[in-house]
Amino acid sequence: MSESTPAKAKATPAKGSAPGKGSTPAKGKGKAQAKNKNAAAEAERAKAEAERARSAEATTSELSGVKRKRGVFSRDLRNIMYGFGDSVNPLPETVNLMEELVTDYISDMTVKALELSTRRGRIAHQDLVFLIRKDTSKYERCLELLELNEELKEARKTFVIENNEYMKDGPDEEE
Repeated sequence: MSESTPAKAKATPAKGSAPGKGSTPAKGKGKAQAKNKNAAAEAERAKAEAERARSAEATTSELSGVKRKRGVFSRDLRNIMYGFGDSVNPLPETVNLMEELVTDYISDMTVKALELSTRRGRIAHQDLVFLIRKDTSKYERCLELLELNEELKEARKTFVIENNEYMKDGPDEEE
């Protein structure tokens, strides 16, 4: 005594066509749709990659326990990387990685120098020189820069002294 109700028929698209579209795609439309799908998939991949990079940056800064400003050295690092053979516009991910490495190195060296200078309570340049003494290239470059800094200090002193004497005497007046 049961009556059977007619089942609702589902329309199935023809083979090779997209659901909800006609049974046969128009010429040229299929290629355009495929390009649009590829472009959309590419945009999704780029978006996911950017999100992964952001989450990796956040994780790294959270792990170190120190909140850091991002992008402080990015312009300078781009120029340095270009000087060492990278492209004019390196990838942002590469610049971010280099910046993270540089800030980690500076932080580590500062902490080590602070440990050395616990008696004085402040860091002196000798502490940093002591830390890099085993790396000859860094050590020699550091000494070279310190010597250059001393020469610049002397030149500034000489310039200020000569300039002050000039100002005291006044310009030569010819009348």
